[in-house]
Order: sequence, then C-alpha cells, then structure tokens
Amino acid sequence: MSDEELTPSEKKALETLPKERMPSAGLEERVVSSLRERGVLLARGRRVIRLSAARLAGAVAAAIVLVIGGFTMGFWASNMSSSRPAPYTQTLSDISVAASLQRAGTDYLLALEELAALPDSTHGEEMLQGREVALRTLFTATDRTTRIVPKSYLAGQLLHVIQTSDESDFNGGMRPPAQQAIWF
Repeated sequence: MSDEELTPSEKKALETLPKERMPSAGLEERVVSSLRERGVLLARGRRVIRLSAARLAGAVAAAIVLVIGGFTMGFWASNMSSSRPAPYTQTLSDISVAASLQRAGTDYLLALEELAALPDSTHGEEMLQGREVALRTLFTATDRTTRIVPKSYLAGQLLHVIQTSDESDFNGGMRPPAQQAIWF
C-alpha cells in the first residue's frame, strides 16, 4: 500500500500519531537483567574467561606451533642468506636488476680479457676450457635474452649462429687432428 492509495482522512490520522515514544522507565533494566540471566551479558566489573580442557589444549597447541614455526623460519632465513654466492648477496632493494646485469656483464668481459691474455703455448688446456666456457655462457645468455625479448632480431641471429657452429669453434678455430687407423 502506498501513500497515493490512502484517503485524506487516513493520511491526517497517520500524521497525528506521535513520531517518537519514550519507553517505560523499567524496560532497559528488564532487558539487561534478562540478558545477564541467559549468560549473554556478564555482571558489571567482571570479565571472566572460562578455561575448559579444550581451550587449554588449543592454547598449548598454538604455542607449540608458534615456537616451532619461529625456529623453522629463523633456520630457513639463515640458510637462505648463506647459500647465495658471495657476489650476489645484495638484494634487489639494494641494487636494481639493471645494475646487477651491468656488473655481471662487466665481470664476464674482464674474464674474457684475462683469457685472451693467456699465452697459447703455456696454458693450452686452460685456454681451450676457458673458450668453451665463454661460448657456453654466451649461448645461455643469448638464449635467456631471446626468451625475455622474443622479437630481438640480433639475439635471435646470434643464438642461431651459436647453435649451428661446429666443435671446431670451441677449439679456437683448429679442427681436431684426424684419427688414423692402422689395419693389420
């Protein structure tokens, strides 16, 4: 039923009704005492936490879980910081990813310069191993770059050249000596 359906006399009768009405003086006291009797409200000034066997067992279990969890997190955190290699112990909050990549690239180039400075005659095996590691590192870095920037033409071409190179590239351009078979 809406206001439009009411007759003018009904509307006038509704308007004469009181808007607010004060409850009787004892209503609040009766409601509060009824709630206290049912256990919904406690007596004034008392806060009682009832400890049942289940609550006590739950509190003890929670304390044990917190202690074991704290020890586990501490052990894990200490192992995480000591398991990283020394040059990379700084977090990304200390340095940016770009600066980390710059440092790693610079270290790679310095190592290549040291490898190139080795004389071929005195460090032959070390030179071959260094060249192989340098090419494998270049291949891995190029592969990761093509995954990060798949449309990079240069990285794609470099990866293709490295993949199609033969083993003679790893031996400094020298092909291994042909094996000779002696038949009897």
